[in-house]
Amino acid sequence: MEREAQRLPTRELVERTRRGDPRAFAALVERYQGMVCGLALDATKRFAEAEDIAQETFVDAYRRLASLRDPGKFGAWLRRITLNKIRTWIRKHQARREETGDFGAEPKAGGRPGRAADEGRAPLREAVLRAVEQLPEEQRQAITLFYMDGQSYTDIAEFLDVPVSTVKGRMQGGRRRLKKEMMTMVETVLDAEKPGRELAVRILRRAVGGAKKARQKRDYRTLLECCSRAMGALGRLPATRRRQRIAIDVLHWQGDAQERWEAKPAEAITCYEAALAIAGDIGDSVGQARATRAILVTHGRAGGFKAVESAARRGLQLAETNDDDELLAFCTAAADLCGDPHRKSDEGPGGGFVLGYFGVKHARGKWRFAPPRRRDGPTGNANLSLNLHCGTPARPTVLYHVFGPPALVPHAPDLGASWRGRFGNDCRDVPSDGLLGKSVVEAMNATVTVPAGRFRNCLRIRTTIRPAGRGSWISPEAAWTVRNLTGTRWMWLAPGLGLVRMLFLNDNDGVTDIVVVECAGRERGGGYLPLAAGNWWRYRWLTHYPGAVLTETCRVVKSRGRQAIISCAVHSHEAGEAEKREHGERITRFLRRSAERRLKALGLLRWAGRNPARLRCVSRQLAHLGEAPLQAMALFRLAWQYERDGAPARALRTWDRTLSVLEGPGHAGFRASLSFDAAGACFRFADYSKMLEIGRLAERIFRELSDGWRQADAAGLVDLAHWLSTYRDTAKIGGYVHGWVEVISTSAHLEGGSRASGTCSAVSGHGARFTPACLGTGKLLALPVRKGRRWADSWNTGSAAGFCVPVVRCTVEDPGDTVEVPAGRFSDCVRVRAEVRTTTTGGASPDAEWQGHHDGVRRDWYAPGVGLVKVQFDHANSTTTRVELTDYKAGPSGNRFLPNRLGNRWQFEWRDGVGGLLFREFWRIAAKKGKTTYLGFGAIELK
Repeated sequence: MEREAQRLPTRELVERTRRGDPRAFAALVERYQGMVCGLALDATKRFAEAEDIAQETFVDAYRRLASLRDPGKFGAWLRRITLNKIRTWIRKHQARREETGDFGAEPKAGGRPGRAADEGRAPLREAVLRAVEQLPEEQRQAITLFYMDGQSYTDIAEFLDVPVSTVKGRMQGGRRRLKKEMMTMVETVLDAEKPGRELAVRILRRAVGGAKKARQKRDYRTLLECCSRAMGALGRLPATRRRQRIAIDVLHWQGDAQERWEAKPAEAITCYEAALAIAGDIGDSVGQARATRAILVTHGRAGGFKAVESAARRGLQLAETNDDDELLAFCTAAADLCGDPHRKSDEGPGGGFVLGYFGVKHARGKWRFAPPRRRDGPTGNANLSLNLHCGTPARPTVLYHVFGPPALVPHAPDLGASWRGRFGNDCRDVPSDGLLGKSVVEAMNATVTVPAGRFRNCLRIRTTIRPAGRGSWISPEAAWTVRNLTGTRWMWLAPGLGLVRMLFLNDNDGVTDIVVVECAGRERGGGYLPLAAGNWWRYRWLTHYPGAVLTETCRVVKSRGRQAIISCAVHSHEAGEAEKREHGERITRFLRRSAERRLKALGLLRWAGRNPARLRCVSRQLAHLGEAPLQAMALFRLAWQYERDGAPARALRTWDRTLSVLEGPGHAGFRASLSFDAAGACFRFADYSKMLEIGRLAERIFRELSDGWRQADAAGLVDLAHWLSTYRDTAKIGGYVHGWVEVISTSAHLEGGSRASGTCSAVSGHGARFTPACLGTGKLLALPVRKGRRWADSWNTGSAAGFCVPVVRCTVEDPGDTVEVPAGRFSDCVRVRAEVRTTTTGGASPDAEWQGHHDGVRRDWYAPGVGLVKVQFDHANSTTTRVELTDYKAGPSGNRFLPNRLGNRWQFEWRDGVGGLLFREFWRIAAKKGKTTYLGFGAIELK
């Protein structure tokens, strides 16, 4: 292929490169690298510098190839890029000389690093370059290009954009000026310094290393540049198996960046197709499966389900050829996703989906599931690829729900039989053996009615899931997440049919009710888990937070003796009112019929709904049952209903009762959490003194619980309420926001550095989401501070409609700036320039309407010993937001540019660039834990 490419005309190579053929670009590099190096050598007099310029030239040419109007003029176009790079090098070289004061020194003819003979040849090299330098510029360029690369007069003429006769004349003139002996030395030295394989190896090593670092930092722009450089270098090297595997990795990185950062799924799929072709050439079945999965998921994310169906058929053939059961299951899931009649979207962004597979085997008398391996993304070896936009639940598939403990059901169960097992979850807050499941066979003749029919003689298994090891590994921040994973699960398995219903009640009182709506392949004698190949089931359920319906198709793809592999394809859509009502009524019936006190209490609460009369009645019954948290929830709903009905006095009295119900032991955290809602009610009724009292209660409770981030959230609420209680012109008060920022100091960022992440509660007002605290997400400052220091960061923000990926590229513009704000005049400030760009994936994100406000150029000023004193954000929508420090109290601490001493306070003021609204914001260092500082903030909108 490489030899064929070398014979192609330049125009054809350019066209192939534009279509994504990396070998075509490698041929272009091979054809022009000598001339580019020769032109650079003529200016720099350094072989190493010339190669660096050549490397940058080809990277820039690859990025800008789409702008070349006439592919036949590639050589002349490349020469102009080279000359621009040379001018940049000259400017930098002169600046360095001015800094050092060395105005008389000329650059020495440095050779290529790593050559053993360089030391001995240095005098000869310098003599040759001095001789060539005496020639006129045009003759010097012609001589250098001819002997540096051995190109024909025609190729040199195309590159210099002059007639062939002109090149011949310049060559003859240059030869006449050089003596015969010197001409021989010129041929020897320049031919020896011809750029060869060493340049490509160095480019490859640097590019792959840079790509790995950029990928870790999510610096997608640098990642794309490094990938382009690596592919160009790979094309110039012999195609060994190791290098082909590197090419596969680079193409996947490039495709991932194209899709996630540049929102160009078509370009990403081109990269994955190239990776698939390379994997096929070297017989790498793992690489073929990886690329196929990436193609399937990328098409699905773009809503191209017809393309998914086509790619799935090709993947099924490949799986059969390679005898790859996992790829077979994944492609089967993709085909089921496209063929599901309940999927309500066709082309275009089609909502969320999950594609995956699970292994099942019979061992020690029970059917057991293999632990799931999950990774969010289109690539990798995980067996689940997630793209749910509805807020991914803790367990996004039916098979994920029934896993835990790994032993699902005995082969020959008996009434009362029990078993247990430890397992984990892919959630970072849960260790691999952090959960303990205890299962028991409760009934063998249960009857259950689901959309697929009425089933008798069902096996009902009850599983209690609790933290293993008494939950000593659970941090306060992870408690809510863990309670979503623990609780009680019931499964109904019909003989010869399998799982027909599963109900999971988690410890946050969330309920998941999964029912079978269609099935095929009933087996006589198949037991309670019939796993003959071809059997399939279709399930449906609502997420914990009603609003999305998940429909899943599970299919037995392969069944060999005591082992099987099951595919799963999940898609989501918005739930209709009828679906929500049916789902709620089914759960309520089950809970109210239960003989257990807590389940009956939950059933009563669900039955009450939002009806005030029912809520009052149920509140009394729950008090009689001793279920304080559920009674508080009933009163919580009742208070909201009173507020909606325009009865503020009754609403506030009910809020007081809600908090008093939870005064007993064991309910402190829940009481403090409900305090935020109670404080919101006080704000809406302008009872700021009561709001302050409730905020202080919440802050005290969270401090006692060592819950740093919620203590900071409460601190923001307290400071906000304190200011409101002293503000007289209440008619000007609009919406408010309070929240927290987590700052992690290390030895590399923010005087050691910082990474901040914020969450806002009770958001109100047009510009509240753009508080300085919320804008602080990502790496803020890198030390030691020096002018020109750069860093980058990005993160994902998900929602029901899609994902928003902000990418921030920061530069220290001035480490000694002076700025004047209402709080005073500050010198020696560090001014940081941040370029912000966001992309959305998986459909239209709700943040899309704010994208023009998210994007733009932001400048932050940090004063030593004070912290942030000013922010100026020039938004992409041509508006500007200026944030200025108005007051502060900052005691000394270890962090010079963010003094994190407990009790330090800051107050800011700014006018929102979109709505022109005035805001005041209050910061306070509320808690510290190790290297983590928790900063609470509260902001108020003034009309």
